[in-house]
Amino acid sequence: MRKRIFRRKQLAILCIALHCSSILCIAGLAGATAAEEAYAAEPDEEDISGADGDDIAGSDIEDYEVTKEDIAEAERSVSEAAAASDSKETGYRSIRNPKLEVSYDPGTGYFTYRMPNGGYFMMNVPLGAICDEAVDLKTGEETWIDDLREDGIPILTEGKKYESMEEMLSDITEEQVIEATADSTGSYDFCIKSGTVEKTGITLCVSYGGFRIARSDIPLWINRVQAPYGYEIGQTGNSSGRLRVSGNSVELMSDGRYEINFKPVIQGLPEWTSRFVRDTTAPVLTFTPALTGQTMDRPVSFIPSEEGAVIRVYLNNKEVTLKNMTAYADGDYRVEISDAMGNGNVYFFSIDTEESPPYTVYLYIVLFLVAAAAAVIVTSHRKMRIV
Repeated sequence: MRKRIFRRKQLAILCIALHCSSILCIAGLAGATAAEEAYAAEPDEEDISGADGDDIAGSDIEDYEVTKEDIAEAERSVSEAAAASDSKETGYRSIRNPKLEVSYDPGTGYFTYRMPNGGYFMMNVPLGAICDEAVDLKTGEETWIDDLREDGIPILTEGKKYESMEEMLSDITEEQVIEATADSTGSYDFCIKSGTVEKTGITLCVSYGGFRIARSDIPLWINRVQAPYGYEIGQTGNSSGRLRVSGNSVELMSDGRYEINFKPVIQGLPEWTSRFVRDTTAPVLTFTPALTGQTMDRPVSFIPSEEGAVIRVYLNNKEVTLKNMTAYADGDYRVEISDAMGNGNVYFFSIDTEESPPYTVYLYIVLFLVAAAAAVIVTSHRKMRIV
């Protein structure tokens, strides 16, 4: 996985400037209002004397000390006023899974998917396609890869969490992933985010997508193929497996090799063909002698139905290695076989040779009988010559 990082300084400076200007405006308005109220409440000269005509002495006015709580309350009031002012002057909207404008550049071989707010991302394969090559995912300005998963497992480090969109856009120290490359066989899902600041406010677009990498030497366990974004189902005649076209998807009904052609529904896009192998059949083992469900009184051997299958043997719940895939020792066996797609079978059997002669005894008996028969034949020939 390759990652390239960028910092959003210009956007941050813009957000901070807007925020500061709002606070200054509110502070100015608050100061003007306070001055007007003070002027309106200021008494005439004859009103500043006491009831008996004496001036009010300074000692009659208690001194008031400003506390930290007062300062905190004032700051909170200013912040709330600023937030209220910002919400009126600048709006905020979030668009999930927006309709994307798709284009293709034959020179670079990249598909570009543009969001309503101007953010975009690019791929060297169609969005949602099955391919047999490494996939590059890139984003444009003010756009980044927020999440990327391989077979459901996150492969990007979880980023910083923010309380608001403004905080995220104004964080000049946050690093965002803007490019990634996937080259391993698997199913990939991603989330692209794009945040822009305009005169009308902040717009956040969130687009979800994915793709699948299927190498020719690794089969897939897949039941349905959906047409990529901007495409429809085309030719499917070169597939060896059984399939059924339903709307804009293909239902795979058997194992085999598939070749599905997709036709573009948007002008300027090239045709696309996906080739892959579907394998949902589990490999099996053939045993000699055949397993009957009863305890075996002799060694048991087996052979797999597929080359390259993984076989694991457990004797009395402990994994063991067998020579020539033959079990000799007494005990309870569990034999597991699986292929690259995880298709598999499990077999159980037991061997108990204590109540019966060892297997080699039968071999010695057979050899003895053969030797005895040979001796009888030789003796008979000699007697015939003597007569």
